[in-house]
Amino acid sequence: MTFLTQFLPRFLRDDPLLAKLFTSSGGDVVIRGIGLFVLLMMNAVLARVAGVEAFGHFVYVSSVVLIATMIARQGMDSGIVRFISAYAIREQWGLLNGVIRWMMVRVLIAAAALAGLGIGLLLLFRGNMNPGLFEAAMWGMLVIPVYTLSLMLQFALRGRSWIVRSQIPELLVRPVFVIVIVLILSSVGWELTGAVTLQAVIVASLTAAALGAYWFRLSLPNEMVGVPPIRETETWRKVSRKLLLVSGANLLLTQIDILMLGPLVSTDVASFYSVASRISAVSLFAIVALGSIGGPMVSELFALEKFDELRRLARAIGLSAFLAIVPIIAVLVIFGPWILTMFGEPFYVAYTPLIILLTSQLVAAFFGPAALLLTMTAHEGAAARFLLISLVANVVLNAALIPFLGMVGAAIATGTTTVLPVIAMSVAARRRIGISTLIVGRI
Repeated sequence: MTFLTQFLPRFLRDDPLLAKLFTSSGGDVVIRGIGLFVLLMMNAVLARVAGVEAFGHFVYVSSVVLIATMIARQGMDSGIVRFISAYAIREQWGLLNGVIRWMMVRVLIAAAALAGLGIGLLLLFRGNMNPGLFEAAMWGMLVIPVYTLSLMLQFALRGRSWIVRSQIPELLVRPVFVIVIVLILSSVGWELTGAVTLQAVIVASLTAAALGAYWFRLSLPNEMVGVPPIRETETWRKVSRKLLLVSGANLLLTQIDILMLGPLVSTDVASFYSVASRISAVSLFAIVALGSIGGPMVSELFALEKFDELRRLARAIGLSAFLAIVPIIAVLVIFGPWILTMFGEPFYVAYTPLIILLTSQLVAAFFGPAALLLTMTAHEGAAARFLLISLVANVVLNAALIPFLGMVGAAIATGTTTVLPVIAMSVAARRRIGISTLIVGRI
């Protein structure tokens, strides 16, 4: 019995499956909660110190960088979690050595190539760009390989089951370093443009990557030292491609609205909306934490055909996530205006989009962990199809609504395409696996 287990209700302590879920996810929930708060504070400091225009450039370039790093990772972030864990358990040290080297090198080459391509395109279209945005974007391209490496190390640590430490570089070290650098520069009178904030991000990301690399080296078993690497590249490619479709579509659904607001309205409006988007993301930290712990458990139970236990686990994840998200959303709705003005008085205009985004997340949470069930039970193809359809719908709705409704239109488009795929995946999980993901009913 772990230390945390004794604090669980008796009915959970008596159920090893649910006790494992909640005790294992406890540390992840805490670190994610703290990390999301620190990330929010980082953005508030940047908005306050740099001003609306510079912060708008930072936000817009950051969205491009996020998408570029997703493409560079090629689904190998999730793949490295899966393969590192499997090879270590089976003591297949050659394959463990091979997958780490192959995926890391392949991802870094892709990240460097994307950064070079981005720099070339920026130089080509420089005459049509705002000078401040151009300078910020040039530095943003240099963020891509550094940030990609940091994220890959984070996922590799998860594969070694160092769950809490895997979160620290990205959720704590990087934003804290950005805050410190920005405040120091501001105190000496340095003008904080979008480019300067992205330079701070580069330094912070290098620090986070160094810490992640150190911990990952410590996490590796001594038995793999000196073992020649073995490659199963076709298997790794096949699995990574499917995972890329799921993770890529999910990421794009959170960034397309910001990217489209920039050219259709302005980067200033995109910055207002991005704050609403990031505040709304705070409500999801428990869902993400439960999913990161529950995913491998779902996969194991499905492989062993323990469908009754799988049904209980899915209901526990869904109900717990819903019970966590309700009070968080209530707090964000009540204190939303005050939280937004922490970024500056002009950011108050993002309150209505914030309400729309939070409402969509609440409705989606009602349908439970449908995406998790599909992706962890060999039905990731179905999940990917639903998400790709939603992505196309998101682009169409944003293009149609943003010119007339601005931020509200973007929120409606994103909210709609957040809920619909979850409903579709819930139906698919019921038909394909025979498990209802709705939170209603007893565990």
